[in-house]
Amino acid sequence: MKELVFFIFSLCFLASCSSGPSSSVSLDINLGNLISGTADNYDGGVVVYGTSDSLKFAMVVTSSNDSITLPYGAWSFTAIAWDGGTPLQGDTRCATETVTLDKSEINVSLTLSQAGCDSTVSDASYFKSTPTTTFQNLEINVCDPSDNILSQSCSDTSSTNQSVKVILNSFNNSSLVNSGVSFNSLESCIDISSSSVDVATSLALPVGFSSGEIPYFVSFEIHSDNSCTSKSSEYNFENGLLAGSASASLASIFDNSNETEVYLVGQSGSSSINVPVTAGLQVWLDASDSSSVFQDVGATVSATTNSFIKVWKDKSGNGYDVFSMSASQDPTYKVDGVSGNYFIEYDGVDDVLALPDGAYASGTEITVIVYFVHYNPGSGCCQYIINKEQNTVLRTFQLYTGASGATVFAREDAGSTAYLVNAGSATANTPLMYTAVVDSSGGQKTYHGSTQMGVNAGGTGSLYVSSNPTYIGNSPAGTSAMDGGFFEILIYDRALTASEIGQIESYLQGKW
Repeated sequence: MKELVFFIFSLCFLASCSSGPSSSVSLDINLGNLISGTADNYDGGVVVYGTSDSLKFAMVVTSSNDSITLPYGAWSFTAIAWDGGTPLQGDTRCATETVTLDKSEINVSLTLSQAGCDSTVSDASYFKSTPTTTFQNLEINVCDPSDNILSQSCSDTSSTNQSVKVILNSFNNSSLVNSGVSFNSLESCIDISSSSVDVATSLALPVGFSSGEIPYFVSFEIHSDNSCTSKSSEYNFENGLLAGSASASLASIFDNSNETEVYLVGQSGSSSINVPVTAGLQVWLDASDSSSVFQDVGATVSATTNSFIKVWKDKSGNGYDVFSMSASQDPTYKVDGVSGNYFIEYDGVDDVLALPDGAYASGTEITVIVYFVHYNPGSGCCQYIINKEQNTVLRTFQLYTGASGATVFAREDAGSTAYLVNAGSATANTPLMYTAVVDSSGGQKTYHGSTQMGVNAGGTGSLYVSSNPTYIGNSPAGTSAMDGGFFEILIYDRALTASEIGQIESYLQGKW
C-alpha cells in the first residue's frame, strides 16, 4: 500500500501578499511522498482530480512538488496511479478523499491501493479478473468507414491507419489559478501497422467514475504513420468512456469479460469501393486518394501538393473521369490542414473541371452529394458548386450559393418547368455535405448533412436531359467560380433515402 500526501499551506506562505484574510490555499502535491521508500515509482503516471461544485481540475503530477491554488470550500480529491513502465500501463491504485479547505494549513492524506479503485469507478465489471481491482486493458479496433462499428463489425485498415495515440487529458477550470504548474497529459502510442483489428494493449483505463463530476477526458487519435506523428482523425470522450463520444457510429466502447474494446472509424484501408452505399453509385470522386488525381492529360503523372489538376479519376468503375477545360483554369491540389488529406482547391476566379455527359443524369431519379468547403459563400451571386445545364435556363441539376450565402438546388423537368429548393446556408471555412435528391415522382429534397433543409413535391418525374458536361466549381461560361475546395463527390442514379444519406454523412465525417 502506498500513500500520496497533499500538504496544504496558506498562499502567503508561498508568495508575498497582503496580511488580510485569504479565501484560497495553495495545494502542494508531493510526488516524493508517494514513491519514497518503495520499489514502485509509478512511472506509468499519476493523475489527481479535484472537484468543488462547478470548480474542477485534472492534473498529471510530473515533479516532486506541483502546486495549484484552490479557493476555500468542500473539495473531493481522487488520485489514480499506474505502476507500468510506460504511461497508462500496469496495475492501478486509487484513492478518494473529501475535505473542507477553510484555514491556512491543512493536511490531506490519500492512501493509494488497488482496493481503492473499486470504490472510485462507476462500474466494477470493467476490472481484470486478476487483480480484481485493476482496470481492464484496452483492445483497439480501427475500422473502415463502411463498417458498422455499433455491431462491432471491423475491417483491417492497417495499410492506411498505422497507429493510435491514447490520451488522458488534464483539465484546468478557468476559475482556478495555475501557480506555474504545467497541466500535461498522459499519452501512449499504440502501433497498429500489422493489424488494426483486435489489437491487444497493456493500457489500463477506467471507463468512468462513481461521481460524474470528475473531469475524466480521454482522446483517441488515429495516425497514418506507426509512431503517432501524422494525425488523420481524433475522437474525444469528454465525460469518460462509458458516457460515449459525440458520435457513437464513429467511436464506441464495448465491455466483455477480458478487455474494454475501443472501436474507431479510420481512413479507408483499401482503394476498393468503401462508401457505405454502393447501389446505384455512378460517379465517385475522392480527392484524398492521390492515385486518382493527375497533373497531366494522359493521367500518367500523379498530382502532388500544389500541382494543377488535369484529370480526377472516377472510382465507381463507370469511367466518368473529370477532365480539364483549360490549362489556365485548372484548380490546385492542396493538403487539408484539419484531416491531413488532399483536396482540390478553387481560386474563386475562373477555375473549373468537368464531368463528361453520361447516364448518371438521364433518368427519372438522381442523388448528388458534394462534400466541400466554401471560403466566402456570401461574396456574390452566384458561386456554382456543381452544375449540369444546357443553357442558363435549362438545367438538369444545379447547386449554387447566392449573394447572401444561401445555397439553392435548381433543376428543370422534361417539360422545361423550373424547380428551386433551399439547401441551407453555407458556413465559411467549414466542411459541408450538401445532398440534392430527385425522386421518381419528380419531388426534390435537399439535405445539409443528414438534416433535411428543403422539399418541393412538384415535377413530372423526369430530368431535363442536357448533353453538356457537368461543371464542377463553375458555370459553363467560367465566370462563376466557387471560392473553396472539393473533398468528395458522389452521384447516384436513384433517390437515396434519409437513412442512406445519414450513413454517407458518418462515412465522410469519419474520413475527413
